[in-house]
Amino acid sequence: MSSPLTARGRLHAIESIMQARFTSVASHRIRGGNPTYWASRHGMGPGVHSQALRERDRLVRASDAQLCAELAELN
Repeated sequence: MSSPLTARGRLHAIESIMQARFTSVASHRIRGGNPTYWASRHGMGPGVHSQALRERDRLVRASDAQLCAELAELN
């Protein structure tokens, strides 16, 4: 069994997962969609922004094993 993630390790894992999932989604939708609709917080549309907030909250509550599995899935 691997050792638990430190607080810094958890933060890095969560940030990496969020970047991988939502940076490309937002930029793709901004390029292909209505620029007025998508011009909201940090360049993300309202729907994507809400989804990202829910996902971040889920990741904060996730176990170390879940975070490591999701990171491995992205790589």
